[in-house]
Parts: sequence; structure tokens; C-alpha cells
Amino acid sequence: MAFFQVKLNPSGQFYFVFCHQEDFSMVSRSYADRAQLEEAIVQLRKFSDLYEITDYHPPALYPCFLIHKECSGQVFFQAYGLKGDLIMTSMPFHTLAECRKAIAALKQRAKDSKIQDLT
Repeated sequence: MAFFQVKLNPSGQFYFVFCHQEDFSMVSRSYADRAQLEEAIVQLRKFSDLYEITDYHPPALYPCFLIHKECSGQVFFQAYGLKGDLIMTSMPFHTLAECRKAIAALKQRAKDSKIQDLT
């Protein structure tokens, strides 16, 4: 089961968390306007299965999942929308394989994920 949780941060801005069972979660950037947050969720739900996966910085094409490898060896990814705007960042993973598995789950599950409004 996967779902989007819509929340408010302490400064009153909206953000969402994409949760996939107990495996992983990803946090969106903050949005001052709820309509922008909802548009980001719509993009992920409608188009995430079309997102390219790349490690090229900066990405040549949008939308995409951009994979980053840190000096510590941990790997995370960011989702960029149709206009090249940052939508969300994953938690760090120990291996590239774990990161790719999370991207695959997001691509597969986002479309049918429920939305929980916790605002």
C-alpha cells in the first residue's frame, strides 16, 4: 500500500510525504500555496511512470528522477516535474539497487495512491 500524506510545517507551508508500506518515504519541498502542492501530486500520479531515471547533473530532460550519490556512499533521488521544478527528495538508501527499487515502486504505485489530508 502507498499513499500521499498532506501536512503543514511549523511555518504554515504545505508539504507531502509519499509513503510506501514500511519500506521508504519521500518528502516534498514546501509549498506556500496548497494548489501548487496539489499540482505536484497530480504530476506524480499522472506522469511518474513516464519519468526518466538519470544521474546526469543537471538533467537533460524533464520530468525525471535524478539519482545522487553522496561521499558517504549513500544514494538518494529527487523527482523533478514537467517544468524542471523540484517536487520531492527521497530518504537516503545504502545502495543504488535500493534506490532504483524505490523509484520503481513510486513509478508503479503513485497513480493509485490514496491521499491523506493531515492538515
